[in-house]
Amino acid sequence: MEAATPQKFTDEEVRALALRMRNEISVKNRRYHFSVYEKCFVGERAVKWLSQSCALDGPEAVKLGNRMLFLGLLHHVTHEHVFRDAYFFYRFSLDDSKDSSDDSSEQQGHKQDCQSDWSISREVVNLKQQIYELTHQLKDRSTQVEELTEQLENREQQGQLNIEFLNNEIQNAQHTFSAEIRRLDTVTKELSLSLQLSRFGLLMCAVLDAGFGIQLWKGLAALMFCVIPLLPPQLQRGSLPTTSSTQETSNQFPPDERRSFKEKGIALLDRCRQIQRKRSSAAERLITTPVQPPVRLRVCRFASAMRLEGDREALQLNDGIPIPFETDVFKGKFVAYVAGLENSPAHIFEGKKRKTHLIFQGQFKRELAYSEVFTGHEFHRPLKHLPPNFLIEAVLKIFRKISPSVQISGLHSENPRALFQMAASSQAMCISENFDSAPDCTRHFEEDVRLAGPLFRDSAGLALPAWKRRRLLTSQSTSAKFKFDPDLVYTFAQWQDALDVTTFKLNAGIKSFDIHRILDGQPVPVMARAADGSYLWYFELWHAKCSETPN
Repeated sequence: MEAATPQKFTDEEVRALALRMRNEISVKNRRYHFSVYEKCFVGERAVKWLSQSCALDGPEAVKLGNRMLFLGLLHHVTHEHVFRDAYFFYRFSLDDSKDSSDDSSEQQGHKQDCQSDWSISREVVNLKQQIYELTHQLKDRSTQVEELTEQLENREQQGQLNIEFLNNEIQNAQHTFSAEIRRLDTVTKELSLSLQLSRFGLLMCAVLDAGFGIQLWKGLAALMFCVIPLLPPQLQRGSLPTTSSTQETSNQFPPDERRSFKEKGIALLDRCRQIQRKRSSAAERLITTPVQPPVRLRVCRFASAMRLEGDREALQLNDGIPIPFETDVFKGKFVAYVAGLENSPAHIFEGKKRKTHLIFQGQFKRELAYSEVFTGHEFHRPLKHLPPNFLIEAVLKIFRKISPSVQISGLHSENPRALFQMAASSQAMCISENFDSAPDCTRHFEEDVRLAGPLFRDSAGLALPAWKRRRLLTSQSTSAKFKFDPDLVYTFAQWQDALDVTTFKLNAGIKSFDIHRILDGQPVPVMARAADGSYLWYFELWHAKCSETPN
């Protein structure tokens, strides 16, 4: 018989097929659990016969057997099961009567009852399946509602924190504005005094030209120096009398004395103008001098074996230019981006909450297992002024969210540390055959670690997403099976949104607090190390609050 599906058989063909199967398969009395079932056959043997006779696979043969069951041609010996590919006993309806040739009305009624019972059973099964599906849908919807509620609460808390932050910024801006207004008033008063002194010089010249005696001029000069702020506005503006009598009376003084006094007055005016120009240039320098950023990047003083070109104390941030470096374990380049500065690139931080974005690219100099390479933070002085335990737990929760494999130890010791397996904690990772095929380390790149092995490929041969790679390598036994190959190029991207290095404040979810006092003036380390203690790299993010010595 040609291959067909159960739906293509007519009812007559199904009845004929059932009669043929009744004649060819083993129908006999069978025993099960001390009970004897007369004239029955085994379901799995019937499925095998249907598959061979009708060229059907197993599931299609089961569907054809259930069609025979729903037509009343066969049934389970206890009417408890539908037709299945299992060791269940079934009986043909023709074998229900002791006399198989007796096609009486009782036999027909029995067939109709069987068919009706199975129809009801089928409906009950369908209803149970629908109830089961609806129950799971209800659970899924409840879970979604809980997640949305939690997200809403988190956003509400974040909104309140943002409002408090903006209020503080507004208050700081108001204080700064008030201070600038007071400084402007002081500068205005100084300039007013300079103008008054210049007018004083003009008055001295006018007095000289008016022809008064020397002693009278000295007394008048002292008087005018004291009362010049009280003079009428028109006199303060330098509205001096110029009459013909002035020129006549000025001739009473000898020419040498008149020239000497006049030169002194002109010198006094020049001095006032010089003071005014110096103050103006100082104000311009104050306005145009660029503000130095509060954050700088440098090589850690404990990483003496780390080699790189340029100033080790002031490496560039946010310029997008890779910094080449080399250690005994790793050789590559490094790019650091920090949010909140004037030159923070939009293509890295726009639309994202992250505060820092670090990218490392290079080759290992020796083979190391994934489980032997760590990144994180190491401090060389004990922590101080630790917050309450519930806040510490909140911070640890943030770190465990970033990397489930986090290992935090020695919070109250001389060398506190928080280490993560680098392959399991990096937000993005890429393995390339060489630098030409490696991604651009100055921009965001796509996850691709297929060169590590088949475990990191999906069924279509594509790269697994980053979250699956991190979940796989969280297991210590799994990460120990893979090793960093010195012949390949590795690119790691690490970012975080908890610590704002421009303000040195850590967002613990429920509260933000300044970590300067906790770190005792220490910078934020950016490091990676092997299990034997050798460093792959060791940089430090310094803030203006940091210091070399303990506070």
